[in-house]
Amino acid sequence: MISEMIMAVIFMIPLYAFFIWTYSCPEDSFLFGRRWMFEEEPEVSPYVIRYLKFASISAMIGTPIIIISIFLS
Repeated sequence: MISEMIMAVIFMIPLYAFFIWTYSCPEDSFLFGRRWMFEEEPEVSPYVIRYLKFASISAMIGTPIIIISIFLS
């Protein structure tokens, strides 16, 4: 049980790093892996930026709740 929780925490560290990066640089995270499709630098909509920030905050809050509920059941 304890070893499973430690492994979950270890795997959540890169996930949280991704969520923090998405919140702090939403334009870069949105274009990650897609930049080659455009000849010029595309302009990301403010609605997309707001959605990415909301989604990253929601994921940062929801992920630990789901992980803890899995271990407590």
